Amino acid sequence: MRRFCWRWAPLACGVVAAICLGKVAPIAASVQDAFGLTATWLGAAISAITFVTAAFGAPVGEWLRHRDPARWLATGLIVMAAAGAAMTVSTRPAVLICLRLVEGAGYLLVMVGGPVLLVTRVAERQRSLALALWGGCIPTGLALGATAGGVIGSRWGWQWWFAVVALTCLGLALVTSLVRSAPDAQPVRRPPERTHGLRGAWAGPLLLAGGFSAVALVSVAVLSMLPEYLRSELGMSTARAGVTTSVAAVAGIPGTVLAGVLLRRGVRAQVLTSAGLLSAAPTALTFGLKPPVGVTIGAAVLLLFTVGVAVAAAYGSLPMVVRSPADLPLANGILVQLGSAGTLIGPPVFATVTGLQRWYLIPYLVLLAAGVGVFLVIRAVSIVGRTQVRLRASVPP
Repeated sequence: MRRFCWRWAPLACGVVAAICLGKVAPIAASVQDAFGLTATWLGAAISAITFVTAAFGAPVGEWLRHRDPARWLATGLIVMAAAGAAMTVSTRPAVLICLRLVEGAGYLLVMVGGPVLLVTRVAERQRSLALALWGGCIPTGLALGATAGGVIGSRWGWQWWFAVVALTCLGLALVTSLVRSAPDAQPVRRPPERTHGLRGAWAGPLLLAGGFSAVALVSVAVLSMLPEYLRSELGMSTARAGVTTSVAAVAGIPGTVLAGVLLRRGVRAQVLTSAGLLSAAPTALTFGLKPPVGVTIGAAVLLLFTVGVAVAAAYGSLPMVVRSPADLPLANGILVQLGSAGTLIGPPVFATVTGLQRWYLIPYLVLLAAGVGVFLVIRAVSIVGRTQVRLRASVPP
C-alpha cells in the first residue's frame, strides 16, 4: 500500500491542484456577495491563479531541474493550503485577489513538479502513459470541484468549502513529504552532454507547448461560449445551460483514460494529439448550423472528449521531445506556461471575433487553432527525433 501511494501520489496532488484552480466558480455568487465584487473582479478572482502559471511556468521548470520535485510539490500544496485558509477569514476584494495569486504560486509548483516526480517513479516504458494520466488531473479536478463545491457551498457556505480544500491540500502535502524518500526511487540524472541552440534543448518543448496551447485555447474557449450559445440561440435557462456545460466538461475525463489505454498499446502520442485536435473542428460546426438541442449537447460532449484525448497525449509526448529525462522539468514548465496562456487568451479572442452573436465563426476559429496545433506537435517530435538520431550516430562504438 505504501508503495502504491508513493508511486501515484502525484496524480492525487494534481487533481487537488485543479480543484483549487476551479474552486471559486461553483460558489461564485456567494463569493461575489461576501466580498462585494463586480463582475470584472469576480472574473479576476476566478482566473488569477492562471496568471502565475502563464508568466512563470518555464522559469520555474528550469529552476526545478536540479532540485527535488517531491519537496517542491509538498511546498506548493502547503502554499495553496495556507492561502485557502486565509481566504476563509478575509472580506476585502484586494486581499482575495492577492491570495489567489499566492495560491497560483503553489499551483504552479504542483503542476510543474508533479509530472517530473511522477516519471521518476515509473519504469521508462511507462512514462508516456503516466504523463497521459497526469493530463487528466485538470478535468477530473474541475469536475470534482464543481460537484463538491456546489454541494458544500450551498449547505454550509463558501468558507467551509474553501476550508475543506485547504485541509485536503495540507493532508496531501503530509503524504508527499512522508513518501518522497522511498528507497527505490529512480532519480533523473543529467547526462554529460550539453545542448546548444534552439534545435538542441528548446525546439521540441517549445513546439509541443505551442500545440498544447492550441488544445487549451479550444477547450476553454468552447466551454466559455457554450452557456451563452445554449441560452441565446437554443432558449435554455441560465441554470440549465450551466449544468449542461458542466456535464459536457466531464467528457474530457474518459478521453484522457482512452488516450492512456491507447498509449499503453503502442499508439504514438503525436498521432493521438493530432487526431484529438482535428476531431474538434467538425463537432464545432454545431455552433453555426443550429441543430436540435440534443445534437448540440452531443457534439459538445464529443468535442470535449476529443480534447481530453489531445491533452493527455500532449503530456504523453513530453518524453519524446526532450534530449534526456533531465530536460523534463523545463519542458513541462514550458508546456504549463503556454497552456495557461492559451487558457487566458482563448475566451476573449472567441468572444471578440464572434461578438457573442456570429456563432458560425466558431468552427473556423477551432479549425485554425487545431491546424496550427497539429503542425506544431508533429514538427516538435520530428525535430527532436532527427536530433537524437544525429547524437547516436556521433557516439563512437
